Amino acid sequence: MPNSTVGSSESGGSNASRKSWTRQYHTINRTSTVDETLFASPKKVRPGEEDAFAAALSERSRRRSSPGGKKSPAKSEEPEMIQVITKDLIRRLRVPQEDPSGRSIILEVGEFRRIKSASHVPTQAEKEASMEEMKKRKEALQNASEERKNFMQTMELKRKENAKPSDLEQEKMIQSGTLLDKANELMEEQDDEIKKLNEAMLQYLDKLQAEDLENLIKKKEVQRALMKEVAKANEEIAELKERKAAQDKLEEIKVMEYLKQKAEREEAYQRELEVARVEKEKEIARLRAQQERAKDKQAEKDALRAKRNQEEAEREWRRKEKEEAEKKKQTEEMLRAAREVQVRNKDHFLAVQAARDRAEFERVLMVQEEQQLKDEDAEKVDAVRRHQHAAEVRQQVREKEKDRIKARNAFFEEGIKLDQEARARRQKLDEIKRRKLQELKDAGVPDKYCNEVARRIEAPPPSLSRMY
Repeated sequence: MPNSTVGSSESGGSNASRKSWTRQYHTINRTSTVDETLFASPKKVRPGEEDAFAAALSERSRRRSSPGGKKSPAKSEEPEMIQVITKDLIRRLRVPQEDPSGRSIILEVGEFRRIKSASHVPTQAEKEASMEEMKKRKEALQNASEERKNFMQTMELKRKENAKPSDLEQEKMIQSGTLLDKANELMEEQDDEIKKLNEAMLQYLDKLQAEDLENLIKKKEVQRALMKEVAKANEEIAELKERKAAQDKLEEIKVMEYLKQKAEREEAYQRELEVARVEKEKEIARLRAQQERAKDKQAEKDALRAKRNQEEAEREWRRKEKEEAEKKKQTEEMLRAAREVQVRNKDHFLAVQAARDRAEFERVLMVQEEQQLKDEDAEKVDAVRRHQHAAEVRQQVREKEKDRIKARNAFFEEGIKLDQEARARRQKLDEIKRRKLQELKDAGVPDKYCNEVARRIEAPPPSLSRMY
């Protein structure tokens, strides 16, 4: 069965690798965001610039060889070296004085500044300043538009005052008794001076109409420029959202990687503690076994010594019993006394040895208990530190999440505000257009021109909501 398990795992791994190789490629971005100027062909030195280029190279080499301005031929022959110190080794690299590949690109100052400015990511303060400047520019354009509108309304009122009355107005004038006065005015206008005056007024009105037309063209140009700026701002906001999302994703990946590494370190630390605990228990068991073996060995020695002494005493007793029968009682007394002394000595020795063993055991046990207490204290301190660090990391993650939510809400609120402003402005412009169109119809402009003007002014520009 184990062989079958291995086989199934190997087949599963091969299938997974086959699927990973046959997986369809997904396009990340259809256009490159890298400046193509950095990958252009190397610039060649023109024939007229060879002398200047050679002079610049010689001046550069002369400055390298003599920093203080003095000539030193011995040092100019030595190449410039750079010392690179890494974790594994120390290397000394020679700086080439010429391009070894011949494919380097020389960028102009303006091009370099353009690439540098394009790579700059605006800060929140810069974005707010840009939005404030855009609002000020929009307000200035609106004020200028209001001034032009007031001027055009004034001229329209003057035109209405000087316009020819309609049939209905003529009937009203007849009913009110002013038709005779109007006829007198028409007769007066037949005079040459009045004709010249009317001609001058007509020329002035034509000039005013031309100026109005020019102002209308300028107004449309300003509106188009404003819409372009709004579209550009929307593109920048969308790009900023994409960058923010990528940055948030990268930060989340870093946090997950950090938590994973931390869990691995804690797991390795727990394994080390477990190994140390097992080794400690083995050492304690070994010391206890050694003490037991020492006790057993000493008991065997004492028993053997007692047995030998007893045998020697018995031999001595038999010899003395054979030799001196009358000293039997004295010998027995001496043997009894010797046996008592021996027993006392043995008991004393065993007591002393037991006291020593007990003291040694208590000392070892005390050392082990102290070490265990130290280890427990260290584990508690480490656990508290890990808990505090985890709490700090969670707090940082929560704060970043709050900041991200706050920035997202501010972004959407700003977009809603801009959309409302644009909608209100569009409603106001539509009302003005309808009023002007009605005034043109009331002034007697043909319907064909009125319809054309209405069709042109009713074309709605793209709103902010459509742009998002």
